[in-house]
Amino acid sequence: MIRGMYAAASGMMSELAAQDVWANNLANVGTVGYRRQGVAVRSFAQALDAALGGDLPVAQANPLRGGARPVVEAIDWSEGPLEPTNSPLDLALRGPGFFVIQTAEGPRYTRDGRFRVDAEGLLVTQGGQRVLGRQGPIAVPGRDLLVNEDGEIFSEGQLVDELLLVDFDDGALYRTKPGQFAATGAPRPAEEARVCQGYVEEANVQPIGELTRMIVGFRVYEANQRALQMQDQTLDRLINRVGG
Repeated sequence: MIRGMYAAASGMMSELAAQDVWANNLANVGTVGYRRQGVAVRSFAQALDAALGGDLPVAQANPLRGGARPVVEAIDWSEGPLEPTNSPLDLALRGPGFFVIQTAEGPRYTRDGRFRVDAEGLLVTQGGQRVLGRQGPIAVPGRDLLVNEDGEIFSEGQLVDELLLVDFDDGALYRTKPGQFAATGAPRPAEEARVCQGYVEEANVQPIGELTRMIVGFRVYEANQRALQMQDQTLDRLINRVGG
C-alpha cells in the first residue's frame, strides 16, 4: 500500500517537472536559434541504477523501486525554419555548426545570427558580444557587407575575414542561456555548415506539440492524483478497522 502511494506521488512529481520543461520550450518559441529540451520518465530502479553506475542488484533491492523519476533528455539539435529579414547583418546556418562569440566567461556557441556593427567597427551580437572569425574579433571597415555560404566576409569588395564555425561531439555542449551554449569538449571545424545571409533561424519548437504534451501530462498527473487519494482512503479505512 505504501509502495503504491509512493509510486503515485512520484508520478505526480515527475509530471510537474516535465511541465516545467515543456513550458520553458513554449516560452522560447520566439527565441532565435533556441533548441528545445526533451524529457522522459524512468522508473526509480532505472534512475538509481544509472546513478550507481550500473549496479543493478542494488537498484533492484530498493523497496521503493516502483516510483518514477523525471529525466531531462538531450537537447534536440534539429534545425529550425529560416526566416528572411533582408538585413545583411542577419546570418543563419544550414547544417550542423555554431557561431563562436566572445564573452567574459569564455567562448560561447550559438545559432543566433542577429549581428550588428558596434562603435569600434566590430561585428557583435545583439548583446554586444564579439563574433569571432578565424583571425579573432571581426572588424568591418565599410558599410557594405557580403557573406558567402562558406562564411567568408567581404566589405567594400575586400575579404576581411572568415566566420569561425565549429561543431562538437554529442553531449559536449550544455545550455548557459536560451540560444547560447558552452562546451566541455574541444571544437572541430563545422565543415558541413553553410551560411545564409539575410536570414535568421527560428526556434525548433513546435507549439502544438508542446501544448499537446502539456495536456497529456496534466491528464497523467490527475490520474496519479486520483490513485493516491484512493489508496489513502483505503489505508485510512484499514487503520480504523484494525484500530477499532
